[in-house]
Amino acid sequence: MMPSFIPSCQEVSSRLAFGEFKEASWKTKTFVRIHLFMCRDCHRFARQMRIISEGLRTSWKENLTKERLNAVERRILSRLKK
Repeated sequence: MMPSFIPSCQEVSSRLAFGEFKEASWKTKTFVRIHLFMCRDCHRFARQMRIISEGLRTSWKENLTKERLNAVERRILSRLKK
């Protein structure tokens, strides 16, 4: 059982999936990092998201435009919200 000030698995996975972690306050980032340290499943999910992001960045690097990246990001986020 996690202390009440630590975000839940659902909150952490949502922040990671929707890219909200980058804009979070230092306090929120600290609590998310504590959660990732304590929760094996969320730690694994964060690592998977990082690997997917790096793979997409690498594979599309040659023909990637800002417009195409934004379109793909919107499409992925809309599917995740369903």
